Amino acid sequence: MIQKARQAGGAIFAEPSEQGFMYGAGFADVDGHRWNVLYMDMSQMPQA
Repeated sequence: MIQKARQAGGAIFAEPSEQGFMYGAGFADVDGHRWNVLYMDMSQMPQA
């Protein structure tokens, strides 16, 4: 999704990163609206 946003003229303000079971990134579209992408793989989440 971040690559597609970049190709469409969006500005990436948070490069994609993975931290354990989570993935996140952020971009601003051509109108300046900021979007955050977050994915959590619940099957990999540590048990409490």
